[in-house]
This record gives sequence, structure tokens and C-alpha cells, in this order.
Amino acid sequence: MVVGLGLDIGRKRVGVAISDPLGLVATGLPTLTWPQVPPALAAIVRERQPQVLVVGLPRYPDGRPSAQTRYTQKQGDYLGRYLHLPVVYVDEILTSWSAAQTLDRRRYRHEVDYRKAVDQRAAMLILQQWLDQQPHSFRSGDNYGSKFPSSVEC
Repeated sequence: MVVGLGLDIGRKRVGVAISDPLGLVATGLPTLTWPQVPPALAAIVRERQPQVLVVGLPRYPDGRPSAQTRYTQKQGDYLGRYLHLPVVYVDEILTSWSAAQTLDRRRYRHEVDYRKAVDQRAAMLILQQWLDQQPHSFRSGDNYGSKFPSSVEC
């Protein structure tokens, strides 16, 4: 299986998520701030050993690229070279909005903490979207560990 490192790249912060070793579930990691992003990601790569960077690529709702699209591609390509990892771009339309909808703003004392949580959740959504598109070596409905066959003839 492939371990992915998901990134929601912004101009101030980068949301970060990592997949489990089976490549099934995305888990959030602490949100990073520029300019500490490259060395902090290098430490994560050394510790967690992902094989791919999965970067959310923002676009306008009609699919056209924006200034943020170009910025994200530039930073994603740079981080891929810096970390010696291939980069996969995933459409991230509305991930930050979706992430914000799942968080209770009142739980955060400071706006910056809320923003970091939104970025982290967006990175998780981006990575999970990519993971869900990957082929897996098992099929839904298989009875792993069961002593009974999945189809019983009567």
C-alpha cells in the first residue's frame, strides 16, 4: 500500500494529513506555517516515510485556474523536489468550506487556532479523496478473519 502525505497549501499556512500504512484513512497532523514548512515536512517524511505528496489544487468552480492555483502548483512542485517525493494534485473545490462546516467555531478561543483546524481538516479531506480513488487489494464484503465462507450453498 502507498502512504500519502496530504497538503492544503495556503499563503500563510499548510494543512497536513498522513494516511495509515494500509492507505485507507487520513489523519490530521499539526498545521504548519511558512517559512518553517519545508524543514517541518522533511521531519515528517523521515518519521512517517510517505511515498507520495497529495496536494489539493484550488480552482474556480467552473474549473478555470486562479492565481492560487498557480501558487499551489509552484509550492507543491518545490516541496516535491525538496522532499524527493512525487506530487499528485487533487481537485480541492470547496474542501476548506466543507472542513469549516464540520468544525464548531465556538470551540476555538482564537481565530488562528480555528484557521489551523480548518486547514488540517481540509488536508484530511484532500488526502481521503485521493485514498478513496486508489485500488485496494480487498473487496468490500469479503469476510476477512471469518471462519465462514462469504457464500454458503444450502
